[in-house]
Order: sequence, then structure tokens, then C-alpha cells
Amino acid sequence: LADTSETERRLMERDALTKISQAVTQSTEDLGAFFGELHTQVRANIGDHAFVVALYDADHAAISIPYAYQEGRIEKIDSFPLGEGLTSILIRTGQPLLLADDVERRAQRLGARTVGRPARSWMGAPLVIDGKPIGALIIQDLERERSFDDRSLGFLVELAAQVATVVNTARLLDQSRRHAYQLETAAEI
Repeated sequence: LADTSETERRLMERDALTKISQAVTQSTEDLGAFFGELHTQVRANIGDHAFVVALYDADHAAISIPYAYQEGRIEKIDSFPLGEGLTSILIRTGQPLLLADDVERRAQRLGARTVGRPARSWMGAPLVIDGKPIGALIIQDLERERSFDDRSLGFLVELAAQVATVVNTARLLDQSRRHAYQLETAAEI
């Protein structure tokens, strides 16, 4: 019976990764819709927890949150400087992080300062392109400890690899459009 549920869980994760791969081809134009589909797959495979997509702008050492889900609401959070929180630590190290219990104390040991209501379980996976972090995916449970395990983190890391590709492609397209617009404007002048 345990083998059957493990197989079912793995099949669900593979299905989620396939759906995200399919969404990738349609997403470079509308990251908001992509993040919504990503969140749907996270919910189906990990559960209904607070979920954050954080993007890192290395030129300005700033983090923005284009998609944050908490307590039934989806919102965006404006840019803020890279700091001392868990998200900043995740971006600085470029390594996945799982804090399944005693999150506040363990975060302090890592040198992180917590702001707002502390999570009871926390995990994050960096979005990395060419060895450089460009953001992170974060999931936290504000009510229960041990909501996540190494298996959950492994799935999040796999998702993060796909999301990093989508975000990077969208950024490159945006840069190309801006450059084309600048050339067009310069030609008109």
C-alpha cells in the first residue's frame, strides 16, 4: 500500500512537471498566468500553503515579488533591497533550503531576520541560470511544523529549474523589445 501511494505521488509530480512544461511554451508573454498555473501545480502536489515567487535584480540588488499567495489572497509586492531574510539567504547561497520545524530559531542561526508572522514550516528553491540566482520559489506553512519533507523540496527544486528558464526567457524578450524600441526611436529622430 505504501508503494502504491508513493507511485501515485510520483506520477502526480511528473504530471505537474509536464503541465508546467506545456505552460512554458505559452508563458513568456504572460508571466502572471504562468505563475497561476505554477501555483495550481504546487497546491496539487504539496498542498495549499503560502506560496511566493521572488525575482532578483542583481543590477540593483533588489527582490520583487510578482506573485504571492497567502490566506486566500494573491498579491504583488514591490521591490525591496536584498537583505537579511530567508529569501535573501536563499538568493545569496543559490542553494535550496528546508526548515521543517523550529523555523524561527533555525532562521536566526542562519543569520536571517524574520519579519511578520513567522512560518512554522518553510522551504525554498532558488531560480538559477548559468550558476547565478535570478529569484526563488518559497512555500511556507504558517500553522503546522513538518509540513514539508525532502521529497517536497526535491519537487520544488525541479519546478524551480523550469521556472528559471521561463523567467530568464521573459527577461531576455523584454530586453530585446526595449532595445528594438530604442533603435526605432533613434531612427525616427
